[in-house]
Amino acid sequence: MNLDMSWSDIGVNGAKLIAKYLTNNSTLQHLDLGANNIGKEGARALSIALERNSTLQHLDLLSNRMRDEGARALSTALERNSTLQYLNLFGNSIGDEGARLLFTALERNSTVQRLNLGSNEIGDDGARALSTALGRNSTLQHLDLSSNNIGDEGAHALSTALGSNEIGGDGAQATSTALGRNSTLQHLDLSSNNIGDEGAHALSTALGSNEIGGDGAQATSTALGRNSTLQHLDLSYNNIGKEGALALSISLECNSTLQHLDLGDNNIGDQGARALSTALECNSTLQYLDLFGNSIGDEGARALSMALERNSTLQHLNLGSNEIGDEGARALSTALEHNSTLQHLGLGGNKIGDERARELSTALERNPTLQHLNLGRNNVGGAARQGFSHLWGTRPPKITLL
Repeated sequence: MNLDMSWSDIGVNGAKLIAKYLTNNSTLQHLDLGANNIGKEGARALSIALERNSTLQHLDLLSNRMRDEGARALSTALERNSTLQYLNLFGNSIGDEGARLLFTALERNSTVQRLNLGSNEIGDDGARALSTALGRNSTLQHLDLSSNNIGDEGAHALSTALGSNEIGGDGAQATSTALGRNSTLQHLDLSSNNIGDEGAHALSTALGSNEIGGDGAQATSTALGRNSTLQHLDLSYNNIGKEGALALSISLECNSTLQHLDLGDNNIGDQGARALSTALECNSTLQYLDLFGNSIGDEGARALSMALERNSTLQHLNLGSNEIGDEGARALSTALEHNSTLQHLGLGGNKIGDERARELSTALERNPTLQHLNLGRNNVGGAARQGFSHLWGTRPPKITLL
């Protein structure tokens, strides 16, 4: 049985009524109370009910202003509840204290598999508590910590004025140590945070950009080399730069479980692309790689093209919103003639002209696997469109040209 009362403005009193019903209910499995402004009092009432309920598996409490006090109540419930598998606390203004209590509860909880704490106010203290919890928890598989405030403790004064978030040396190393020990986590979202060097790199102050520098990225990469369960890692919008890309590339060469890696908008440039290309030639598990918005030019595209000729597992490569021109497109065309696994190639928002776009269409005639090619927002005119048109009558891949 499912009950969806999200965006219903039930408030504290409504939450208390539902909690009373939940206490003795034996059929409800899925409850969505997102965006209802239940606050800490509503969270307390629901927590008491969760201690007694033995059937609920999915609870969504996003955007409810419960803060640390509400998290405290829920942490007590998590220690005693034995059925809940999914808990969404996105956007609840939960800080380090609330996170610490929740993560401590996870050390004892043996049923929660998915936890969303995105868009809260969790900092370095929360990251350290997470490290301890992940080392002891044996059930959590999916953890979302995107858009928090996990940052350097020490040499750097970290700026959060623009809404950027900081996972720095201390926080990143605590998280990475846990990844090295943990044997269940499969999905980790750290996008829009700021993994920096301990005092070596300054925070980026540009809106939406952040920094994962040498120490933070190297700590993460060391963990990836040891971790044997993580399949999905999102580090987009962190400005890791070429040094961070190099550190992650080294770990990818020996990692045998990661399937999805998002490094979008990280300013890795051609040097970072070259480092990742070397990893792709050795790696045999990665299927999805997102490198959009990374200032990658023709040199980086050539390096990635060489990797594609040798790689036999990558299925999705997004190079959109970079600086790839005609030479890079030519190299990618050659790679497509030899590659037999890539299904999606994103090249939208680059600097590819008509002639090289036509070469890509010729390569598609020889490539049996590519299903989607995005060339939108390039310098592609009518001649190139004509070159692609004949493909639609034979093997019709999805081609975006606008």
